[in-house]
Amino acid sequence: MKIIKKFSFVPVFLLVLILASPQLQAQGKFEFGFHYSGWSLNIIKGMVEEQLDSMGEEMKDEMLEEILEDNPSFIEDNFTQDYNFNSSGNNWGFEIRWYPRGHEGSFSLGLSVEKTSLEVGLDSMAINLAMTDTDTSEQVSAQSTGSAKFTYNPLSFHMHFRWDIKPSWRVRPYFTFGFGIAGLGDLKKAKIDFDADYTLNVPGEPPETDSIGEHKTLEELDNEREAGEESIFDKIPCVPFVQMTLGIKGELTKNVYLLVEGGIFNGMIYRGGLSFRF
Repeated sequence: MKIIKKFSFVPVFLLVLILASPQLQAQGKFEFGFHYSGWSLNIIKGMVEEQLDSMGEEMKDEMLEEILEDNPSFIEDNFTQDYNFNSSGNNWGFEIRWYPRGHEGSFSLGLSVEKTSLEVGLDSMAINLAMTDTDTSEQVSAQSTGSAKFTYNPLSFHMHFRWDIKPSWRVRPYFTFGFGIAGLGDLKKAKIDFDADYTLNVPGEPPETDSIGEHKTLEELDNEREAGEESIFDKIPCVPFVQMTLGIKGELTKNVYLLVEGGIFNGMIYRGGLSFRF
């Protein structure tokens, strides 16, 4: 994978930079850190559920069309839909940073390895359709309920740039911007879980029911593609990550720091960590 091979040159570049700059090497400082984060996409829950409302309209139309094939005397009265979107996850990682100007410097360049667990889905979803049988004037109902979940646990490699504001302060704010990549191996192992039930209630008749379920990895689903169909993984060279966070860094003792930050990490994160400067 070309982009991952290129990324592997970053540590070599940093080593060359250090060896080729004795002055910077003399006054610069390394900082090693560990961190743990909570992760979520719930900040855009309203936006997601608006899109689901539009999808629900289409699902209702398809459901009604199928019902009318066998029951042409039915007419739609109204329908309701409800979704409960939820996301959760965590992240932990190790990073090494280089401060070219040492303690007095504001800018630092960092590399990190991140292990992230992401879960996004619908805890519940429901479409309720009310109809009237024009032949009998009786009320008819149809319901479709279910749940869906996508689980992804990538190992990713990141480069990030940080600016400490007022580095002379014992407690100071900072801003971090960075990017990273994860390989396709973990994406192929990502799992999709989906279950749905359907019920049609017509007075005087036994309920008509149906159910479906899917519990497979993306690789398993991709292997089920029809002959000649392109694999979804042929279109994805890697999984990108973008990081933009604001934080506060406090000096606990000499060269030992506590960090708290929050911001964007392919979603929203809130993070705490410790770092040690040498």
